[in-house]
Amino acid sequence: VKSQLSNTTRRLLKEYLKSDYMLYDHFYQIFQSKVEHFGKSQLAAEVVELEEANTEISKDCSVKATENSLLQGDQKWWGPNLIGYNVENVTNEECLLMTMSELKLI
Repeated sequence: VKSQLSNTTRRLLKEYLKSDYMLYDHFYQIFQSKVEHFGKSQLAAEVVELEEANTEISKDCSVKATENSLLQGDQKWWGPNLIGYNVENVTNEECLLMTMSELKLI
C-alpha cells in the first residue's frame, strides 16, 4: 500500500535526503542517456526476450522460491530470513547452477 505524504513532509524528506537524491538523479541521467543511445524499442525487445527466457527456464527447471531454512546443500544461503531457490530438475546442471548460493558458486 502506497502511503500519502504531505507536500511539507516530501519537502523535508527531500532536504534531509539531499545527497541520496543527488546520487540517484546523477545515475538516473546516465541510465536515461544510455537508454536513448541504445534505443527504447531495442531495450523493450530485449526485455521481452529476457522475460521469455526466464519463463522457459522456470518451466524447464521448475524453480521455486523457498525459505532458506528449508533449503539444503549448495542451495542454502549464508544467513537467516533469506529466500533461496529450489529446483526440481536436479539432473540439469544449469538448473542447479542457477539456484546455487553465491558463496558456493564462487
